[in-house]
Amino acid sequence: MDELKRLENQRKVVLTFAIINIVFLLLGVIVFSLHTALSVIFFAAAIIFFFAGTMPKYNAYTIRFKRELVETVLKRTFDNLCFEPKKGISRGVIAGTGMMRMGNRFYSNDYISGRYKNTAFEQSDVCIQNVTSDGKNTHTTTYFKGRWMIFDFNKNFAADLLVRESGFYYTKRKGGLFVSEEERMKRLKLEDEQFNREFDVFAQNEHEAYYILTPHIMEAIRELNAKVSGKLILCFVNSKLHVGVHNKKDAFEAPIFTRIDESVFLNIEKDIKVITSFIDELNLDRNIYKR
Repeated sequence: MDELKRLENQRKVVLTFAIINIVFLLLGVIVFSLHTALSVIFFAAAIIFFFAGTMPKYNAYTIRFKRELVETVLKRTFDNLCFEPKKGISRGVIAGTGMMRMGNRFYSNDYISGRYKNTAFEQSDVCIQNVTSDGKNTHTTTYFKGRWMIFDFNKNFAADLLVRESGFYYTKRKGGLFVSEEERMKRLKLEDEQFNREFDVFAQNEHEAYYILTPHIMEAIRELNAKVSGKLILCFVNSKLHVGVHNKKDAFEAPIFTRIDESVFLNIEKDIKVITSFIDELNLDRNIYKR
């Protein structure tokens, strides 16, 4: 394909600019111990070259990659597609679940919405961090980095439910003196011991939790967890299913260090399958459960 060749040539240009940047930085480090003034010139050159050359080339390349390759493949799978690389799911939407620690720094991009098997969904890359400083040192704690997805769920429910993979500690649950007894989320132990070992479950209402977490749903969550790389968080709130995949990666990213050829479509389809697998495995297209 001519488009693949053009993108591959563009990738090579970006890589060349990046290598030149690295060379300037390395020269600055090497010269620093011998001649401080001269090292400043190399560092300044690296900064100017990065913002004037490398970044514009990289941005143009990634936008073209997403518009001409990623969006084309997305349209093959999803109906009513909306793809906005520079936008994302808002901080308020995720904070509104009441189930994530939100920190003081938030990024989100590569927004996708559409329908698959008549099930509406949204997704974007999300990064949630907390930055603290004592005046001398700055410390950044990453609460979440990965994909955040929102699906229409196939059951209406009246109480919130949180399912998080064991070992992920940056969620939160409603509780405290100013939260009513009905709204507080309490930890539950389910009859499935394997599920209890893999996940922590917190619910406002035990009856609603069992209504949502049927044996089929629990088995599907376990299977999805085995297939998807990263820590899994599921927030059942307002009859929607929020899914966080904390894998410290962005989806649908343009490659820099690997060549662009036909295999790039396999990588895009692999990222798409993360979305479709949740709808398929959880049977989210089955509206017979709505009440």
